[in-house]
Amino acid sequence: MDNKIAPFFQSGESRDQLYSHVREYEPLQEVRTAVEEMWKKYKPLCPDPDFLSQAKEDFISCTWQMHLTIILIDQGFNLKKPPKNGPDICLPFDSSHCWIEAVSPTAGDGPDAVPDLKIGNLPEEQIILRLRSSIEYKTEQYRDWLLKGIVVEDDPCIIAVNGGKIPLAYLHVEGEPSFIEKAVFPIGNRQFHLAL
Repeated sequence: MDNKIAPFFQSGESRDQLYSHVREYEPLQEVRTAVEEMWKKYKPLCPDPDFLSQAKEDFISCTWQMHLTIILIDQGFNLKKPPKNGPDICLPFDSSHCWIEAVSPTAGDGPDAVPDLKIGNLPEEQIILRLRSSIEYKTEQYRDWLLKGIVVEDDPCIIAVNGGKIPLAYLHVEGEPSFIEKAVFPIGNRQFHLAL
């Protein structure tokens, strides 16, 4: 049996522009090498046999999943390969498991999509909505995993959100809650009450 690991970057058509740029653009050789190194570490824990094909369609989501896994490995955690139709990462401890599901929401389309940036117009509500809807979707998926017995009720499950595909989701004003905090907690806009 050949134990050689196929390279992460595969030839052929890719619908993901970032994947194609990293694969083909020579100044990104360092990034390409780093992703290939991540893939070598991640491959034994990859639950999805179509992962490399998916990467050609959704580069950020796949590299986010790998990145989280590698961080845990590098911190000394002993991970277990998760089931194919379950959460992305399985961290066994005692007689239980901690599950991590990686998600990279998009800017969306239609009326709820995050619009292109216009000077002086930060689409905060749409950004929060995209983050929030991805968490709600993964929460529903978690309930499905419970019903199927893939995870058990006492197992903790972490939803790890990467906002990299949402324009401006990375912005953070010092002293203000981040977009992800506003997506999870009932934090509204700041208000000042003046007693007259």
